[in-house]
Amino acid sequence: MLLAGLFIGSVRTAQTQGLPSRTPLVAASTRQHFSETLGIALEAGQWANSSQVGGLITVPAGRTMVVDYVTGFVNIPAGQHPQMTLRVGTRGLVPTAGMGSVIYLHGTETPIVSATQHMVVASQPLGLHLEAGNTLRADMMRPQNETGGRIYASVTIYGYLE
Repeated sequence: MLLAGLFIGSVRTAQTQGLPSRTPLVAASTRQHFSETLGIALEAGQWANSSQVGGLITVPAGRTMVVDYVTGFVNIPAGQHPQMTLRVGTRGLVPTAGMGSVIYLHGTETPIVSATQHMVVASQPLGLHLEAGNTLRADMMRPQNETGGRIYASVTIYGYLE
C-alpha cells in the first residue's frame, strides 16, 4: 500500500508547452465498412440454385474488399441437409454453380419449437481479401434425394472496402 501511495503521489502531468504537435503515423482511415445480406431459395424439387436475392457483390474498380465475418441461417424441413457456400469469382468471371472458389459455411441444426421446420445456423470469421473486379455470391445445395419442401437461406457478409 505504501509503495502504491508513493507512485500515485509522484505522478505529474507532462509539460507540453513549446513542443511540436505529434503527427499521426497512420493516415486517416479510408475503410468503408459494410454488411450485405443475400437470400437464396430452393423450391420443392430443386437440389441446387445459383440464383439469389440481391445479386452478386462486385468489388469496385480501384478498391479492395476484406470480408471479416459471415453468418447465415436456413430454414429446412426436418431431415434435410443443406449446404450454404460463398463463391468467389476472379476478375469478371462470374461464379456459377460449377465455377469459382468455394467457401463452405458449416452450421448447427436446431429444431424450432412447435414447428415442422428446423433451422441451420452458421457463422465464422473469414479474413478474405478480394481485388477490384472480384465477385462474391451466396449459394446453396442439398442432396438430390432430399428435394421435398421449400427452403430459404439468408447469408450476411460483414467487412470493409479500402
